[in-house]
Amino acid sequence: MSLTITNAGNSVTPKSGPIRDGGQVIRVTPTVVAGTTDNNDVAIATTAIPNAVNKLGGCSKLVGLTMIDYDQQAKNIDIVLMQVNKSLGTINSAVTITDANLKLAKLLGVLSIDWSESSIPFAALQTIHAAQHEHSTAKVLQLPMLLQAEPNSTDVYFSIVNRESITYGTVGDLELIFHIEYL
Repeated sequence: MSLTITNAGNSVTPKSGPIRDGGQVIRVTPTVVAGTTDNNDVAIATTAIPNAVNKLGGCSKLVGLTMIDYDQQAKNIDIVLMQVNKSLGTINSAVTITDANLKLAKLLGVLSIDWSESSIPFAALQTIHAAQHEHSTAKVLQLPMLLQAEPNSTDVYFSIVNRESITYGTVGDLELIFHIEYL
């Protein structure tokens, strides 16, 4: 049996070998628009979190998320997590996904990232980490969250909607680090 997985239109070979136990830290650098993306616009195309689950159709737990903003924008966003690769709309335009397509996307949840809650400024970048902890506010405490892949996949998908106007200098200025526990 042969399985082909695609990520951003490119064929990706699933990792062979035994089922991974424990968890994994998965780094994803989505393509952002170099230039300004307005408030409530789609910031990135739907992007895969490769091997978000450890077996076809499996389930995992997202226990933490770290974002590194290399352009120091530190603007509020919503991360929309989906089981199926569906577009929320055209990048740099308002969200246009229909109710029917949202249902087909099998929405898993939304993480609202408020950079004022717990960002850490470094010399040349901004970083934020969201995880479950006692002193979280409702704006941050959204984890853990279960992730579920389709029966023929180990990937889960996400897109980002801006909640403020954001101007990135280059297309690789944002990195998301998903801290995943396999179930």
